[in-house]
Amino acid sequence: VETTRITIKNPENRERKIFEFDSAFDTHSEQNEIFDVVGEKVLLDAYKGYNTCVFAYGQTGSGKTFTMMGADNNYGLIPRICNELFIRQPSHNGLDKKGCQFEYRLEVSYLEIYTENVRDLLNHKNVDLKVRNHNELGPYVEGLSKVAVNNYAMISALIEKGNSLRATASTNMNARSSRSHAILTLHFTQLI
Repeated sequence: VETTRITIKNPENRERKIFEFDSAFDTHSEQNEIFDVVGEKVLLDAYKGYNTCVFAYGQTGSGKTFTMMGADNNYGLIPRICNELFIRQPSHNGLDKKGCQFEYRLEVSYLEIYTENVRDLLNHKNVDLKVRNHNELGPYVEGLSKVAVNNYAMISALIEKGNSLRATASTNMNARSSRSHAILTLHFTQLI
């Protein structure tokens, strides 16, 4: 693993395959290092008004959950990004909270896709939700909860609640795999 590439060598014929990325991290990478490269850009773009996305994809047991959520006091991307959204709000314009010319609103949605069904992880009654398309806003999930939050502790509690509702099962590689896809959406709005 190098800064922007991963090289894989076939042990049988010594043939090499090189994969290029914006950034590459190995098993020795620290959570703060990943946040500095990925999370900082997400935050800066969010404050500029852009939609941003962090997508974790990989084999069971490859570290997706650890990278995104972390463990104990070794926080991953999601807790760090959420916490920084609140920390940076008053100082975004270089002003204290009283002098800030913008007001910010943050709402959270959390859904699970499992066996082609979409369900709301923040409201256990919202099951078998439909994905729709809005002419101007694009795809959305009809009936999905949006919960207003004022601090990271509220987001953490919602994530914990949602995780307790996720479908889990055993796989050959992981005794307690989620067996589903989860999407945590932060609706970060800047108001003048």
